[in-house]
Order: sequence, then C-alpha cells, then structure tokens
Amino acid sequence: MYVQHLLKEDAADVAKLIASGAYVFVCGDGAAMAKDVHAALQMILRDRMGLSEAEAAAELAAMTKAGRYVRDIWS
Repeated sequence: MYVQHLLKEDAADVAKLIASGAYVFVCGDGAAMAKDVHAALQMILRDRMGLSEAEAAAELAAMTKAGRYVRDIWS
C-alpha cells in the first residue's frame, strides 16, 4: 500500500479538504512516488470535483503557485 493508493481510497475526503483550502505536502522519491501522488491528486480533482483533465492540472499549478501544493522531492 502506497501513498497514492491511500489518496484514492479516501478520495472523497481528500477532495473536500482541497476544496476547503487544505495544503498538500509531498516529500520523497521524485522518480516514482511523487509522480504517482501527483497523478492521484489530479484524478481526485477530475473525478471528485468535476474538473476536466486540463482544469485539474491548472488547479494543481495554481495550488503550487499559492504554496498550497509543495513538493520536496529527489530522484
């Protein structure tokens, strides 16, 4: 069980948290884990919040710019 699996398992709660202004911090392996977590977050934004793929990507970019999505990753 990996972080991205847990995010998907709790997708409804994660979507509510993000909609409420939650901050997301991802720390760890950039080669695999960070990419998979990013994809899981994008899927949650798309499937649970009704955004298109492009809108979900834009939302994650906006969250990054606002400091609400921070990635401390290495490869």
